[in-house]
Amino acid sequence: PAPAWSIVVHGGAGVIERASLTPELEAQYRTAMTDAVQEGGAILERGGAALDAVEAVIQRMEDDPLFNAGRGAVFTAEGRNELDASIMDGRTRAAGAVAGLTRTRHPITLARRVREQSRHVMLVGEGAEAFARTQDLEQVAPSYFFTERRWRQLEENLRRDNALIPARPAGAPAPEARNETHPDDHQFGTVGVVAFDTHGNLAAGTSTGGTTAKRWGRVGDTPVIGAGTYAQNGVCGVSATGTGEYFIRIGVARAICARVELNGQDVQRAADDVIAEVGAIGGDASVVGRGYLTLNPLRYANPFLSIVLPLVFLALGGIGFPGGAVYLRRDLLRGPAWSAAVSAAGPAANLLCMIALGAAYAMLDASAGSPLAPALALLAFLQATALLLNLLPVPGLDRFGILEAALPPEARAGLARFSGLAMIVFLAVIIAAPQLLAPLWQAALWLCQVFSIDREAIAQGFDAFRFWQAGG
Repeated sequence: PAPAWSIVVHGGAGVIERASLTPELEAQYRTAMTDAVQEGGAILERGGAALDAVEAVIQRMEDDPLFNAGRGAVFTAEGRNELDASIMDGRTRAAGAVAGLTRTRHPITLARRVREQSRHVMLVGEGAEAFARTQDLEQVAPSYFFTERRWRQLEENLRRDNALIPARPAGAPAPEARNETHPDDHQFGTVGVVAFDTHGNLAAGTSTGGTTAKRWGRVGDTPVIGAGTYAQNGVCGVSATGTGEYFIRIGVARAICARVELNGQDVQRAADDVIAEVGAIGGDASVVGRGYLTLNPLRYANPFLSIVLPLVFLALGGIGFPGGAVYLRRDLLRGPAWSAAVSAAGPAANLLCMIALGAAYAMLDASAGSPLAPALALLAFLQATALLLNLLPVPGLDRFGILEAALPPEARAGLARFSGLAMIVFLAVIIAAPQLLAPLWQAALWLCQVFSIDREAIAQGFDAFRFWQAGG
């Protein structure tokens, strides 16, 4: 049976790297999210309205400096906290939204008052604050929203962009000693709730501080009904989080519900399709066509170079051709250093795989006749040959990608016209005159010997792999 009530809570789209997340901080986040869900669930359990649950949970998260909403909000480039929020009733599709708040303690509550006590949908800036005062909503000094870690994030962001760092806000506490327990998380983090109550009504709400170092009164998707928040009984409720400029252009929240309502899609499929559309305009325009979000390698990789060609080489005698070829938009990388690092990842992965296979081989007693020993030896040798091939400065291989990153744009553009031809010539040479690569095979064998992998075991591995050549 369908649940009598349900609630979904999110804490933003920012990524917290596991390496920077201490056990103590992870416990804080988990506790905060658990408490939020339990508070909303308690309201719904006793028959409360979905709108009440949404407001109460977001109020709680606005008071928690862990989240980029209310007291944990990020700073603008001018050193202010400017807060946005929205809420929508799925039963009537009435909605309220606010943007650019600097003094109202709970933006989500003001958004609800806009919905219920005004004839408008969205209020911004000082006008919104004036309306909040007519509603006797709690007002606080701007310094109430100040947190040291968000201020440091602003400083680091502006310093990275060689931008002017504003003066510390009036009323802010004295600088604290650096506390490394908080990673630079939730750069785009927003909090949101969707609730379904026992009366069959949906509600959704979202609250945010926006993006770090935003300028000129920037407003994202959070207060835009249909982009950051949407709810419709019998269809779905959405609270979005991400880069608002793209979510506004797509109308993400409404688009998801429209796919459910009009196309008959389930919510997960609808959300996947809409987010793929966001990805298409939000950076890599090939994100949909290449199938990155569907994890289909036949679409985002080159099937010939990644699947067919390696099998051909193995059938011809067995060399480890360097990995799978994927489509890479170097023009979207941050700079030459990042481009070189991406290219260097290929041979680095070959080396790590070879080390791991060598370690596994060392744990086996090859002399005892283990069938795994020749297999591991062969795989390690193939990784060694792939590593060395990847280090050749041939267009299409990783070493060339590392060198190419340092070339001026006009030189890269000129070489790009010949990269496909260069790879074809290189492959033809390997097939027609494999003896030219004899020094490479010797170097690969030497690398294997460094890890105590016996040549005889490698030969046995080749013989076992080329089963079609075995004598009858």
